[in-house]
Amino acid sequence: MKTKMYISCMLALMITAAAWAAEGPSSPQSKATASLNGTEADRFMSLTDWSTVNFDKLFTYAGFAQQNVNRNRNILDVGAAFKAGPVYIGAWYQGQFGNVSTSNNKGTTTTITESTVNPGTIDNTAHTNTARISQSHNANHDVAVLIGFSNMGVRLGYTRTGRNNSGTYFDNAIVPDTETTNSKTPGQVNGKTTYDPKGYLNAADRTGTVDFGMNLSLGTLSVSPTVGLEFKVAQDSSYGVRTVTTKDETLGTSNITKTVSGSSRNDTKTTLTAKLGADLGLNDSLNSNFSFGYDFGIDIYGTKKHTAADGSTIALANSYTIRTDTHNDVVTAANQTITDTFKATAYNKSYIANTLTVGYTMRKDFTDRLSLFAGVKAPIGFNFRTEVTKGVDKTTTTTIDKVNPLNNNTSVVETETPATTVKTTTVTLSPSFKAALTYAAIPNRVFVSFGTEVKPFGQGTGECEFKTVKTTVNGFTQTTTTTTTYPNDSSRTTSGSSTTPVASTTESADNTVTYGKVTVDVNLGVRWNIVDAVCVDLAYNKSVLETINWTSIGNLKLACTIKF
Repeated sequence: MKTKMYISCMLALMITAAAWAAEGPSSPQSKATASLNGTEADRFMSLTDWSTVNFDKLFTYAGFAQQNVNRNRNILDVGAAFKAGPVYIGAWYQGQFGNVSTSNNKGTTTTITESTVNPGTIDNTAHTNTARISQSHNANHDVAVLIGFSNMGVRLGYTRTGRNNSGTYFDNAIVPDTETTNSKTPGQVNGKTTYDPKGYLNAADRTGTVDFGMNLSLGTLSVSPTVGLEFKVAQDSSYGVRTVTTKDETLGTSNITKTVSGSSRNDTKTTLTAKLGADLGLNDSLNSNFSFGYDFGIDIYGTKKHTAADGSTIALANSYTIRTDTHNDVVTAANQTITDTFKATAYNKSYIANTLTVGYTMRKDFTDRLSLFAGVKAPIGFNFRTEVTKGVDKTTTTTIDKVNPLNNNTSVVETETPATTVKTTTVTLSPSFKAALTYAAIPNRVFVSFGTEVKPFGQGTGECEFKTVKTTVNGFTQTTTTTTTYPNDSSRTTSGSSTTPVASTTESADNTVTYGKVTVDVNLGVRWNIVDAVCVDLAYNKSVLETINWTSIGNLKLACTIKF
């Protein structure tokens, strides 16, 4: 009887957190049984199960995982919990700590050319100076803090993934400033190129969460409702400015050409997600447990302001891509010509996501040493996306005649393109089926686990998906030209012309159904209770549909818990 009670408490306790909650560790035992059976390592950060973790003063957990995904990255997993009177406090970290690198490289290349007229003498000495500035911050973190009291739990979480780069970036790449001077022509500058050191390439996600859960008893039933709020900022943007200068001040002339080019895009969004969940335990002979979860998410963009190459500020839609952004200034002794060209594609986006998840798990104890676990989960998503695309094309040319101001003029050419609206409705189905066996090889000490998970339609973008896409076009394509001349310093004359509007015919409606590739994972695990307060846990995971790579260990996780 004592052995059976121990197995029931330590080996076969069901994880009763809501189906969507993941702000806590996953033990090798849980990995080995496809999340059907866990240990105290899975429960010490659980909103509703923290009270089932037994220790006197301190509970500690440490894990290490090697994964095939993400370039075989190794992940550290640590946590601890203690009690302050009636208050339970737990903390957990998972990640790689990250790194910050800074580089400021400068160099000079000198090229000496021998004179062909006077051999043995120097005809020209060229100095090419380069400078490059870059900074990178790359980190993947999961951090959570849990406070438990009475039958309730509150958890705060933070997650960061991805990379932020800054420096002399242009067109999504780090590039150096370059300048070449020649002793033979000191008054000439041919193609001096500089980049804004405030350029950047951002591709990092930051997520903050707050969750609340509690346990209730309704007769023979146990109910564990949960509620949460998630705030996520997904960065996807780049910015860079390049300036190319050519100068010739020889023979009494002064000709300067300066071209400023901008490279920018922005698809950064903020997603706000509200989450509701509940677990219902029947406390029957099969230890049946039903789980229900609902997520409602909405993307928030807002108007973005872009600083153009000419220094002006342009308000764009919440997502945009700059196609052309140049400021060209040509100065000669007779006149000055300034040409500003700005072409962008702006996207007004909205996105609403609804996900309903229903799950069921059960456990059957055949003997004091052998238990069977099974479960099914069926998330169904209903997503609605609207994207309105519109082009912004404008070229302004200003001519300043230094000899005769009466010839001054400004020409503005604007092309208005129709707004294209794409409405996408998506329904996704992502069922999964799980089964696991646990066996106490040495009662109370050594436990062996085997588990498998089958996803008929895969996971992620390859799920069972029903999609409807409707594209409509509202408007016409038309080019308007406005020319302003200045016959004297106090008056001006404006004239204009426009092309005939042209209607677009690119409207469509498409319906598609896709089915992802089935995935089958197998898991093996061994847990050893060295003493009652020290436990070592090991699990291995492998997809049976993947090609075996003998040089890669695979998804391996090792963990240890120590109680004081």
